[in-house]
Amino acid sequence: MVQLLWSILNIGIFIFFIVVSVKATKLVRENMGVLAAIVLVFGLLSFISRKADAPNLEPGSSTLRTWKFVTDIRPYIDDINKIDIVFDNNIISKSVVSVRYGKDTQTGLVKPLEAHTYIKGLVAGTSWRPVSVQVSPTAVPNEFIYEVNGVVEWKLLGTTIISHAKEWTGKFEIR
Repeated sequence: MVQLLWSILNIGIFIFFIVVSVKATKLVRENMGVLAAIVLVFGLLSFISRKADAPNLEPGSSTLRTWKFVTDIRPYIDDINKIDIVFDNNIISKSVVSVRYGKDTQTGLVKPLEAHTYIKGLVAGTSWRPVSVQVSPTAVPNEFIYEVNGVVEWKLLGTTIISHAKEWTGKFEIR
């Protein structure tokens, strides 16, 4: 619920910012001329269109940050599957850990190969920065424990207001 209210607040402040920017541009044009208004508009556009932080991506890449649990996945390449586990479910979004796994050809046991996290849904005003993902087998065959650590940042107009560490743990079974 808090995330829904925070998203509405962010959208409202952004709309207010646009209205104020339009009125400010009109005042600048009337008082200082067209050239000053053009400079103001380009300045505002560069502020709005600046590259957004992508804390959940690999540095210098457009792929999701991935935690690898095996060094070589080639032995598993014929039998790789994926399971998505929702670890945080709120009214407007879901946080998901996606685990790729395969069957070990030598032991016949299912092994986690790699994992990454993502958020689906409305994320206006918040940002998720994963720190670590761990997936470990339990004593029960095909049952695993996961642990996801990260930082949630609450933002207004792109500026971080509050950030706090979060940790989730749970079990899942592969059938």
